Amino acid sequence: MAQINLAPGTQFIAAARRRRRALYLTGILLLLLVGVVWGGLYAWSGNLDEELQTQTVALEKLEAEITRAGETVDRIKAFESRLTALDALLDDHIDWAPVFAEIERLLPPATVITNLEVTNELQKISVQGNAPTVDAVAQTLASLRDTPARETLFSNIDVSGVSRVGVRDEAGVEIASQYSFEVEFAIK
Repeated sequence: MAQINLAPGTQFIAAARRRRRALYLTGILLLLLVGVVWGGLYAWSGNLDEELQTQTVALEKLEAEITRAGETVDRIKAFESRLTALDALLDDHIDWAPVFAEIERLLPPATVITNLEVTNELQKISVQGNAPTVDAVAQTLASLRDTPARETLFSNIDVSGVSRVGVRDEAGVEIASQYSFEVEFAIK
């Protein structure tokens, strides 16, 4: 059946109403979408501001704690540097007791030590002493030498000098003599 249009602009008006409704609905949906996005971003920004405030407060507390601990940290650093220096000293330390025991063991009974100088940097020992005879001086020097038959802690024996000192009585007559010696040697 055929339709008869009794009101010539009614279809146009109906179509315009539908378009207007669609435009309004689209506009409302866009406004609603913008509002939801804006609200989400606003809430997220608020959370970020709150977290920033929390982190700032925590950072201020940490800085205050570091400031309070400054003296303790300085004391600990000073203690660590002293420990490092002491460790370096102990690494270069020589245990002298075995050295002195070796000198005592090697020297003949008649030899008397009058002076003993020890240099730590070069690990050298200078000994001055007296012996009653030249043979005792020779025996002293030989006893300090390192040989395959008798190993010692010492090397590089260097005799600086041997001299004879006479003991005289009141009349000027020599009644005894002493031999003094100077020896320098290194520790192996």
